Order: sequence, then C-alpha cells, then structure tokens
Amino acid sequence: MKSHVLKVVVVAGLTVLSSCKTNTAKTYSIEEIKKESEKVNTFFQKQFDENLDRHPMYQTYLGIKKDADKWNDISDEFADKELEYTKQALQWIQDSVNVEALNADTKLSYDLFKQSLENSIADDAYRLYDYPVNQMHGMQAEIPAFLINMHQIQNKKDAENYISRLHKIKPLFNQLAKNLKTREEVGIMIPKFVFAKVLDDSKNLIKGQPFDDSKEKSTLLNDFESKVEKLDISSEEKSTLIESAKKALKKDVLVGYRNLIATLEAQEKTATTDDGAWKFPNGEAFFNNALKRTTTTDLTANEIHEIGLKEVARIHEEMKNIMKTVAFEGSLQDFFKFMKTDKQFYYPNTQKEKKRI
Repeated sequence: MKSHVLKVVVVAGLTVLSSCKTNTAKTYSIEEIKKESEKVNTFFQKQFDENLDRHPMYQTYLGIKKDADKWNDISDEFADKELEYTKQALQWIQDSVNVEALNADTKLSYDLFKQSLENSIADDAYRLYDYPVNQMHGMQAEIPAFLINMHQIQNKKDAENYISRLHKIKPLFNQLAKNLKTREEVGIMIPKFVFAKVLDDSKNLIKGQPFDDSKEKSTLLNDFESKVEKLDISSEEKSTLIESAKKALKKDVLVGYRNLIATLEAQEKTATTDDGAWKFPNGEAFFNNALKRTTTTDLTANEIHEIGLKEVARIHEEMKNIMKTVAFEGSLQDFFKFMKTDKQFYYPNTQKEKKRI
C-alpha cells in the first residue's frame, strides 16, 4: 500500500516538474534579440519606403522630389492593391517574427504596426464612406492648395514638374468624378446644402487668366508666375515656362474642373438634406467602427454620451462650490460670463506683460 502511494506521489511530482518545464519561457541572448529586432525594423523601413514610392504627394510633403510630377492614384483599383499590400504585410509579421525575441522599442513598434494593419483591413469595408469633395477640405480645393503651399519651385525642373501636375489634374479629376459616381450608386452622397459651396470652390478656380479675358490672373497662374519669376534663369526660359503652364491650365485643368462641376451639378439634383452616418447603408455599423477607432474602446455612443453628461454635471457642481466659496451672487451662467469677461483674469495688454508671459 505504501509502495502504491509512493508511486502516485512520484508520478504527480514528475507531472508538476514537466508542466513547469513546458511553461518556462525561453531566454534569448543579446545577439538574438538584436538580430530579430533588426530584421523587423528593416521590414518596417521597407514598408515605409514602398508606401512612399506609391504616394507622390506624400513625397512632396516630406520634401522628396522623386515623383514631383505626379499625383496620388485615387482609383478603386489602386485601393484594391493597397489592401493586398496590407494583408501581405500582416501575414509577414504574423508568420516571420519571433515576438518574444524583440527588444522593448521594437516590440512596441510591432504592436502598433500590427494594430494599424488590422484596422486598415477591417476599415476597408467602409472604403466609400467619405466625401472626397466637401466644404471643409475637399479635393476641389486641396489640390490647388497643395500646389500653392507644398510644390516648391526652386529650379527649372521644379517648374516643369508643376506644369506636369497641371496636365495631370484632368485624369486625377476624372478619377474623382468616377469615385463620386461610385459612391452615389451605393447611397453615399454629400448633403444638398454642401453642393453650393463645393461648386463655388470649383468655379472660382477656373476664373481669371488664362481661362477668360479678365484682368485678374487665376489663382494657379498667379502662383506659378510668382514662383517662376524668382528663379535664376533667363527671361526667355521664364516666358516659355509660363506659356506652358497657361496651356496646361486651359487644356487639362479647365477640362478636369468642368467634368467635376458637371458631375456635382447632376448629383445636386437628386441629393437630399439628410446628413450624418445614419443615412448610409450599414450606417450604424460604420459609425460604431469609427467610434471604436476614435476612442480605442468598445463603448457605445450612448455610453460615451452618458459619460459626457456625468462629467458636465460633475464640473458644474465643482463650479457651484467655487461660487459659494467666493460668495458669488448669480447663476452659473452669470459666473461663466464673469470669468470670461472680468479684467482681473487677464494680463494687462502692455509690452511688459507680453514679455513676461
């Protein structure tokens, strides 16, 4: 009997030891950690470089002039390819990385990159759920603003790249018009009250020389001429560049904007005043997904709203206590106005005080 008990104890002990051995995490050497981390960081750099190669406008934002004669591809076909690149990247980091052998900084980068890839893949279901043109930052205004604010002309080549981008506004806006029609087909269209502002933006960009005989130069011609005039090149070269820009404006920019305007005017006729994500197909799912991305939580809109209401009530209660402490007579709104307007809460508008601040 004692022998049998002893055997049980021994077996149990071996089981515990075996379990402990299985759960023991492997310890990696400094060299192993360095090698694995370098491998992953090299992959990150490769991903960044390849993404940069596919986005000429991002290059310009970074001061890189490699593809300064091109625009980003905004076609649905390009978006499909981007999704595939994203899936391939996610597959690689899942299959090819020993996460336990990464140093702390690389592990953090790994986690963030993986999350970004997973979010991008999930969000692709809502690829069309935006307004490419709108009154705040639509492409009809962003493209000219990009040329004016971001496309520097420091030499003749830069000027030629600018002209090339002018020529390519026509195909770019053809893609934009197609994207707007695709969204319309699935029930995603800007509200009726936005069209007037977007159309005004578009029409204003093709006013002035060389689009008409007015004395005023168009926005883009004025920008191009002012930049070219500062170049250290001959007057003949400047004139040639400016004439080339005028031709690009009259030929491709004008046609591109007219095509966009025609598309918008056609859509305006059937647009409604409905606004908000609720009007979209699967709008609730889209909104909840956007909410999750914005808040990094799984809270519902109602739950977040309740938190906001409770916080406002809490802050108001604290303000009321302050009112009692300072013996303020009046309502809470009176107290807000007092805090906002009373001179005692502002520094004097003098040079001495400005320097002190």
